[in-house]
This record gives sequence, C-alpha cells and structure tokens, in this order.
Amino acid sequence: MPLSHSFAPDIFLRMRLHHVACAVGTIVALAGLAAAEPPDARPECSAQNIAACTARCNAGQLGNCTELGTIYAEGRGVARDEGRAFTIFEAACKRGHARACGKLAGCYFQGRGVARDVDRALALLERACRDTDVRSCGALGRLLTQAPPGVARDLARGMSLLTTSCDKGDAESCSIAGAMYLQGLAGTPPDVARGFALVERSCTGGDPQGCHNLALAYDRGLGVQPDAARAHELFQRACAQDYLSSCVALGLQHVTGRGGVRDAARAVPLFQKACDGGDLAGCDNLGRRYELGEGVARDVPRALALYTRACDGNEGSGCTALANLLVRSTGAAKNEARAVALYERACTAGDAEGCYDLGDSLSDGRGTAIDLSRAATMYQRSCEGGLLDGCNNLANLLAQGRGVPKDAARAATLYQRACAGDRPAACANLGLVYERGLGVPADVPRAVELYEKACAAGNAAACTARKRLRDKR
Repeated sequence: MPLSHSFAPDIFLRMRLHHVACAVGTIVALAGLAAAEPPDARPECSAQNIAACTARCNAGQLGNCTELGTIYAEGRGVARDEGRAFTIFEAACKRGHARACGKLAGCYFQGRGVARDVDRALALLERACRDTDVRSCGALGRLLTQAPPGVARDLARGMSLLTTSCDKGDAESCSIAGAMYLQGLAGTPPDVARGFALVERSCTGGDPQGCHNLALAYDRGLGVQPDAARAHELFQRACAQDYLSSCVALGLQHVTGRGGVRDAARAVPLFQKACDGGDLAGCDNLGRRYELGEGVARDVPRALALYTRACDGNEGSGCTALANLLVRSTGAAKNEARAVALYERACTAGDAEGCYDLGDSLSDGRGTAIDLSRAATMYQRSCEGGLLDGCNNLANLLAQGRGVPKDAARAATLYQRACAGDRPAACANLGLVYERGLGVPADVPRAVELYEKACAAGNAAACTARKRLRDKR
C-alpha cells in the first residue's frame, strides 16, 4: 500500500503498510503449568519401557507414576491420552506425591482429560507447594503474577514464589521472574540488571525459555550491550530444544540478516518446524515466504492456507496477512468486506497492524462505511501497540479535527514520537507543524531540519518543502 502524496498546510502525510512478518517476539512471562520434567530429574521411565514403568508405579514408586502420566500427557513415544494421564496423576496425588499434584493442577487449569476448573488447579498447586514441590510453587507464582482469567493477581506473593523457586533451582521460575523485571510487566518495578541476571541463570540451568528470553535481551540491549550474533546463538540453542518461539525468531533473523547471514531458504524449515509444532506465528511467517516466493517457490494458495490456519488459531498477525492478501487480490478473489472483518479479528487479538489497517479501511471507506471517529480509535490502538505509523495517522486526524476534536498540541507530540522512530512521513508532518506553528511555536530552521531528515529518507514531499523554504531565504 503506497504512501499518500498529499502535502499541504491542512493535509498531512499518511502512512500505509504492507504486511510485515512478525517481529522477533516478546519476552515470555507465562508458561504452561504442565511443563516437561527436566531430563536429569526423570525416574527410569520412558515410552520404551511402559510395562516396567507401570509395574513400578503400581508397586508404589510414585515418581514413576508421575513420569508415566507425563508420557501419556505429552504423547512422548506413545499416542497422546490426556484422560489416562489425568487418572494416573490423580491417583499418585491422592497417595501423597507433590509433583503429581502439580501435574494434576495443570490438567485442571488447561482442561486436559477433565473439565477445566481453575479453583481446583489453584488448590492443588497450593497443596503441592506446601509439600515443597518447587516447580508447583513456581507455577503458582506465574499464575498470581500474570492473573489469567479466573485468577486474582497477587503480585507480591507471586514474585516471592518465583524468586524463591528460582533460588531453589527451578530454572523456569528464573526465566519468568527475569522477564517480569526486564519489561516491568504487570506492575513489577523494572529492574533490567536483575532481570538479565535471572534469565541468564535460567538459560545456564537448561531452560530453553530462559535461553529465548536471554536471546531477546541481547537482541534488544536489555541489561547488556546489543549483540545480535549472541542472540542468534541463543535462539539456535533454544530451537534445538524445541522451544518453537525461538525457531520463529531464528527464522526471522535469517530473513532479515540480523545476527547472521541473510538466507530466506534457511528460514523456511525453521518456520515449518514451528508451524508443525503448533506455533501459529511460524505458520504466519511461513505463509509470508510462500506469498513472496522467498526461500521457496511462490505458492499463493499455500500462503492462503497457512494464513487461514494461523488466523483460525487466533494468531492476529495471520488474520491481518490473510486480509491483506484478499485486498491485494484481483477479480473475484478480491474481497474488501471480508478483509475488514479479518482486520477486526486481528485487532481484537492484539495485532497492532490489524488495528492500523482497520483504521485505514474506516478512513477510506474501503470494504466498509467511512467512520473517522472509529478510525481514530483504531490508529490509537495501533500506536499504543508500538506501530508508529498509527501514531502518525492519529496525529493527522487530531491536527485536522477530523473524526475527533482538533488538538494540534497532541498531534505535534505524536508526530514527534513517530519521527523519533525514523518514520519519514511523520518527520515531514512535524516539519509542517514547526513551519506553520501548529500546536508549537513556529520554528522555520527546525522545520528545515525535519524536512531534510524526511527527504534523506526518501520522502519526496519533504524534499519539495525543504526546497521551497530554502528558496525563500
């Protein structure tokens, strides 16, 4: 979708986007309750000796019961059987095995093998934690800090459980607590140095999620100097342990060349692995490769199927990609009304680009009636989600009083934010603001600087404006 070309005192440049593959990812701060046992903590029990493991379980070796249930819950070398896993965990928990109670809590929380019951899950985690099962204490800490539906947030107790579990050797709790401190999540006071130390400790302790979070810290320079190559190594390590978000992140590094050699062909099997494993961001990014023919033969029907799979799984970026494909199609395949519905779905799922594209559709009347007030709301959501072009387009509406009350000062602030993020149209618009004194004191030299910045980035309208001001001198 092209940039708009209008540039006059009352018409501001608006940004439009093509679908872009998802960013490397967010630091993970909530994991499933029924995590796999660390290999060195497992009893002698595997899919290859189910009969012997069952016999030991029946003989009262409850650690083997817990591992046997885990084998069936995960389908590790056998057909997945969540009902059987639940029965095994329940029996072992009743016989006093704390780890089995923690696993049983995961069944209740996720509704696997039994009807979902959050209160029962919490009660079981409390029991297992009191019985000194460190991982159950960590799982309880995750729930109390993140407060998913049905769980009341208790940040102080949750963080205490996480850090105590981390100190007792639970690497996953180190990763969760580290992510909380690195990003200041859920009201946690940000402490980048402490957060980095915790995710580093988690990775050293063998937790792939910890390595993923440590990679993101290196990639973004959180608590350490940015080091894309080191991030690449850590994503590789976590992906090799089947942490699928790292496979997606590693694939994106190959697509962009960040942290290593740019090679889209190497990204394709990484996205495929993630998609096959159920990571829908992997399906979305794999679809992007097929749509563009990057690293694989172009296959638009295959891209459509992958985007649909991602969207049906509530991966917002997949819905946005599918909508954009429909908008760009020709003939009978073009369906702007359906695209609008998909943008709605994407935005509801938290995809900032979906909100942005919905704003564009509402602003232009593409596939729906023009509604500038609602367009402003969508641009605001995209801006709050970190999409700076949404900030720019919201500022346009505020500057002109279209769909919202006119607010030149707020518009200037939004242009400044987007320009600081190197968005050329926003810099050009901010130049216009300073040239005309719209919400800020007029400052022609500052306007020239901003036009020069936007012009250097390829914004033709800014080049014209810069020349006009220079010719006046």
